Amino acid sequence: MITTNIMNDFSEVVPYNNPAVPVYAQRNFLSDYAERKSLCHWHDDVEFIGILHGSMKQYVNGRTYTLTKGDILIISSRQFHQGYANGDDDCEFFCILINPAVFKHNTAVFTDFVEPVINNASLDKIILPADDIHTNKIFTYMQELVNLSPKKNKHTLLQYFGTVYFLWQEYFNLLKDDLDTNKIDADMEINTAKNMVSFIYENYQENISLTQIAASAGVCRNKCCQLFRKYIKQTPIDFLNSYRLEKSKYLLQNSSYTITQIAFQCGFNSVSYYIELFRRSNKCTPRQYRTNHQTK
Repeated sequence: MITTNIMNDFSEVVPYNNPAVPVYAQRNFLSDYAERKSLCHWHDDVEFIGILHGSMKQYVNGRTYTLTKGDILIISSRQFHQGYANGDDDCEFFCILINPAVFKHNTAVFTDFVEPVINNASLDKIILPADDIHTNKIFTYMQELVNLSPKKNKHTLLQYFGTVYFLWQEYFNLLKDDLDTNKIDADMEINTAKNMVSFIYENYQENISLTQIAASAGVCRNKCCQLFRKYIKQTPIDFLNSYRLEKSKYLLQNSSYTITQIAFQCGFNSVSYYIELFRRSNKCTPRQYRTNHQTK
């Protein structure tokens, strides 16, 4: 089961394959995620998703897109997004995350080919259908990164770096005619949503209410719910409970706390309600999850 490590500001901690290169490259199945979906999140990395088999839905900044075999979705830096199942269909896909910091050692490259991309707030995603002329080349680079990513020896590191650069070059070529090279302020609504999610992450252990979540960003309850529906596709309380469940799974795997202690430590004021939500989300009880996943 894949879990997502989310920080208090709603950003994901990306488990890079090689600490020397801030790039994540894996072949994944959506069925490896609880409820066949990831938590809605953001990160500094640019994310490349290539569909190998099946299909999935991707939610980016309030809009939903359906990806099928051969399609590629490129999500820009610092965008709200979430992948989830398209009906009963499972999905096998490449997932590549490139942190812009990988290019910082070369000032000219970073200034001319990276900053104009990551600082363009009007750019949130690109979708390349299977028959697009750029898709095959990008898929080739993604495949090469996935094949190289488990190999941490020095003989493949240069090839790994080179492939990252080639992939970024293809990405930049898709954008270069439309890039606004001036920095644009991030959308205020997204910043407001991030502030409310940050409040949840910092206070999930407490008995927080919808009114408190809204007040943390200076908006009314209705606006709070509207922004969560638009950018996160959950109600504030549903998202709060989803995050509490993720935190509880970590404790089930890595601590000796009792189920009751974990429930209260993660902000649930009813053990039976915690167990009910956990079973609904993970198709098993917390105790069964602990038995199957606890760190040896």
